[in-house]
Amino acid sequence: MLGIISQPEEHSVPMLEGIGTYLWRVADDVLEWSPGLVAIYGLERPPTGEFGFYDLLHPEDRLRVEAETSAFLENSQQYSHEFRIIRPDGTIRHILDRAAIERTADGQIIAIRGVNVDITDHRSGDTEVGFRALANNIDQLAWVANREGWIYWFNARWHDYTGKTLDQMEGWGWRDVHHPDHVDRVVEHIAHCFATGEDWEDIFPLRKADGSFRWFLSRARPIRDSHGNIHSWFGTNTDVTEQRELEELSVQLQRQFEQLADAMPQLVWTADADGRVTYYNRRIAEFWPARDPVTGLFDWHNLVHPDDLERTNHDWSIAAADGRDYACDHRLRMADGSYRWHLSRAVLHRNVSDANFCWFGTATEIEDLKQSENDRKLLLLELNHRVKNTLSLVQAIATLTFRSLEDPATALGAFHTRLSSLARTHDLLVRDDWQELSLKELVLTTTGALGVASDRIDVSGDDVRLSGRIGVMVAMAIHELGTNAVKYGALSNESGVITIRWETLADVSSGFQIEWKEAGGPLVHPPSKQGFGSKLIRQALASTIEGEARFDFEPDGLKCIIWGRQM
Repeated sequence: MLGIISQPEEHSVPMLEGIGTYLWRVADDVLEWSPGLVAIYGLERPPTGEFGFYDLLHPEDRLRVEAETSAFLENSQQYSHEFRIIRPDGTIRHILDRAAIERTADGQIIAIRGVNVDITDHRSGDTEVGFRALANNIDQLAWVANREGWIYWFNARWHDYTGKTLDQMEGWGWRDVHHPDHVDRVVEHIAHCFATGEDWEDIFPLRKADGSFRWFLSRARPIRDSHGNIHSWFGTNTDVTEQRELEELSVQLQRQFEQLADAMPQLVWTADADGRVTYYNRRIAEFWPARDPVTGLFDWHNLVHPDDLERTNHDWSIAAADGRDYACDHRLRMADGSYRWHLSRAVLHRNVSDANFCWFGTATEIEDLKQSENDRKLLLLELNHRVKNTLSLVQAIATLTFRSLEDPATALGAFHTRLSSLARTHDLLVRDDWQELSLKELVLTTTGALGVASDRIDVSGDDVRLSGRIGVMVAMAIHELGTNAVKYGALSNESGVITIRWETLADVSSGFQIEWKEAGGPLVHPPSKQGFGSKLIRQALASTIEGEARFDFEPDGLKCIIWGRQM
């Protein structure tokens, strides 16, 4: 055990002849020999390494000591063994080596505190004197009991800490300095170990001389003779108050973190350096089972959509290799088996020493955002399509308008009114999100723009819904009929009226019929040739909605019947 200690350092304990101490603070990698230990080995300075120490051992003891040392470091809390050394001047000395190993909860070594006693001249009872002298100077509280567990000796630190005398503490008197909430449990446990010969370990508070309590990690091992019989017990109490407070603080911080994580709307997770998930917040219940049924460990691969898995692994590998922030959008499987889009992000967290690190991450659902993005793309495509159709319609109206009229001013006026009618129809479409239009509302809106009293136009019919494309063409037809009625027909005087009726056609799938009938206007004469309005109506209906229009120029008023499909 001494071979791993490399540099001597003056200790605060008194120097006792034939006794030396060593300390190895594993966490800080601090190794120390006392001057007394250097003197025992007849050296001017400690050996520089483990093998330098082994070179000081008697050849016949070296293999045994090496094997015992490895075993002690593996799982022991305390150890004790003897061996021989050969000093530089050739003399052989017998050494008793005893130490306590302080470990973390998971068994990692924190520190080793040990003593070497030169027992060459005291191979019998005098060794105990040296051991007690040493035990009075170690950092821990220490005690010795007989084989039945009757404690008959405490070191000086015990008396200094408790403020109690040996008469008050010996036997089972030590129970007086135990906390009342723990003493019964401690007594039951240690009594069991005394009876069975098992090593004892426990954690409990001990009362200090000032009445305050501090926590101690306490251990005891039986000391056996050459036949394996227990002849005494050696125990220590190591103050772990600060360590326990840190552990409790760590537990409290972890609890607070989990409470905060559970309050968040996202899936929150942590992972180790290799990407193995170590924690999910309670939102994981909303997702497909994430635990591997064989290992019981979390496996996020179970959540990712198969089509997104390769890209997710690639992005994660890059982030893990470079230590950069991780971000990836992918589909995750929900508890009902469906997949929803999520944005996963993670940042790397390193501890103070930068030796270990972990990942803190979240997965935020962006399904609605993805859907909005898709809707936006579809809207742009739809808008592009509708604009092109509208421009084509405007182009057709312009071509027919300016080709049929010789007077530019008249043609321009007609063109403006037709565009206004088209705009009104588009207003209805935009209001209804470019969905279906009510034929009744379309007729009322179009005829309302003619500027005549509403009681002169009677409208009625079934609840007919038209698609946006068909609604635009029907509105253009109603506009042309209305404009013609204002100029030449029933609305050109003060008494004429118009009746507009419509119905669905039972014998035609999604078919409808509109009847326009004028009365009370000037006497009607059949035209010598087809007018622009009738031509626009017939061509627009035939080319756009596979519909048709029939005009009857009766003497008492124009009658027009329009057929078409709703969709």
